[in-house]
Amino acid sequence: MSLMRDSPPSPSSVRPPSASDLPPLKCMLFIDGTWLYYSLYHRQSSAKQAASNACESTFGPGWTHTHKVRWDRLPGIIADAIKGQENKQQWGTGGDRQVEVVRANVYTGYKQGTDPQSNRVKMFEGMRANKFDVHLEATNGHSEKCIDIQLAVEVGIGLGAEATGGDEATTLCNIPQSLTT
Repeated sequence: MSLMRDSPPSPSSVRPPSASDLPPLKCMLFIDGTWLYYSLYHRQSSAKQAASNACESTFGPGWTHTHKVRWDRLPGIIADAIKGQENKQQWGTGGDRQVEVVRANVYTGYKQGTDPQSNRVKMFEGMRANKFDVHLEATNGHSEKCIDIQLAVEVGIGLGAEATGGDEATTLCNIPQSLTT
């Protein structure tokens, strides 16, 4: 009995690669921390702002005293969203390819002397405690243009890695209700 085959395998015995045969799709998250902060918390309380604030309209005024944002869940929620898009749009695998968030970058700034007990400081410390790479700059006045530029450059670098053979994906997602408890 020979281990070598004299003829190529028949087409019916060759199966196309499935999603389980492929390495996970890797993605990096680039988060505008200031935009995210003001999407969750707003500066002034008003009926119009409360109606436009998803957390306040879902959990009620004072939601920060009754609920905690689970930053550890955010990468998994985004990975599931990407996986769902991949399955829906059939980006070449036609299957259930896994998605792995390899890095979560957050870019923000706030004034030196900001109260350490403020929602803003607590939010970014919570992200840092959950292994997000928080890029924090001290701001003077109301401008964060340098932070916006830093975020744009880092996204460009991440996309450049993908164009040169990396397998990173960039996505913008809304935060679903399942992120809070």
